[in-house]
Amino acid sequence: MAELRKLTDEGVEFKSHLDGSAHWLTPESVIGVQDRLGSDIWTALDECPPYPCSEETSIEALTRTERWAERAHAEFKKRTQEIDGLRPLFFPILQGSQSPALRKRAALHALTLEPDGVCLGGMSVGEPKPLMWDTVAAATEHLPADKPRYLMGVGAPEDLWEAVERGVDMLDCVFPTRVGRNGTALVRDGRVNVKTGKYRTDPRPLDPDCGCFVCKRYTRAYLSHLMRSEELSGYRFLSFHNVHYLMDLMKEIRSAIEANRFSEAKTAFFDRIRAASPAAS
Repeated sequence: MAELRKLTDEGVEFKSHLDGSAHWLTPESVIGVQDRLGSDIWTALDECPPYPCSEETSIEALTRTERWAERAHAEFKKRTQEIDGLRPLFFPILQGSQSPALRKRAALHALTLEPDGVCLGGMSVGEPKPLMWDTVAAATEHLPADKPRYLMGVGAPEDLWEAVERGVDMLDCVFPTRVGRNGTALVRDGRVNVKTGKYRTDPRPLDPDCGCFVCKRYTRAYLSHLMRSEELSGYRFLSFHNVHYLMDLMKEIRSAIEANRFSEAKTAFFDRIRAASPAAS
């Protein structure tokens, strides 16, 4: 979106891709939007640098993000008060590109803002997956265990296991709905694309082990028909199923941690996916 925005230390001016109108965002106005929405978790305006970028660019973006977080926190405190023991939560965003030193600096700065939790930003912006996981580990290393760590923009099934292993508690991503709109369903043995010809007459549910309403009511053949016909309900059904699948997967991960068998469960998951991958399409 670089061509649609003007960035300054004061804030960001976005130009609408629909009508060209200007929209001004500041750390304070972003907090105000979350206030009006009634959000449970409030975060701060940040600058996410591209990958790759120079150290100078990374430092400049981090410095601006830190100043914005301070302003956002001040506005947060003005607007919130505890009622019956409840109030919104403040989660500043950590930047720092792929530099362990900058990630440490970002983590230590965030902790000065008395956060309820911390967002890990700037991941999955084009860097190789191994580098991304090294960066996640470098960020979480300096965060206390009692502050939830929220990894932004990462959410494939395989990513959930890798992220949790590195100390992540929460994730979100457009992944389940994006692949669903393209006809792909996440299943226990990997993925199936119902738009392919072999599913036109398949009487099975998407995933026989899934308890979502889509798997209880509809066959792969019917969902294949909906997607090939570009029926809007097809996009909705696959998106719902995919989100349900990921929620169940997180429950599985949580149960494995509680049973002290995370490593075994992770290995079993990846073995299952690898064994089924030739059949998935």
